[in-house]
Amino acid sequence: MRDIFREWLLVNYPDKLNHTLSLVQSMHGGKDYDAQWGKRMAGSGPYAWMIGRRFEIAAMRLGYNERRHGCVAICSTSRRARRKDPSSLF
Repeated sequence: MRDIFREWLLVNYPDKLNHTLSLVQSMHGGKDYDAQWGKRMAGSGPYAWMIGRRFEIAAMRLGYNERRHGCVAICSTSRRARRKDPSSLF
């Protein structure tokens, strides 16, 4: 994915390539990706913290943090749909 992402940035946003890659690397200890368990999908540092906060705020605004809108409601809806028509998943 790293090479595909770099190529896409180079083609579509060449002026933002270096800045974007430096931000990604700043969240992963100077590397493009940190495969260490617990860090590979999260990153660290101030920029990673800011992205995490933005996600939390958006989730709260959309109601995803409330129990009634969580997986319980989604999963129960999926089960009901499956019972009515087994082919609805396909």
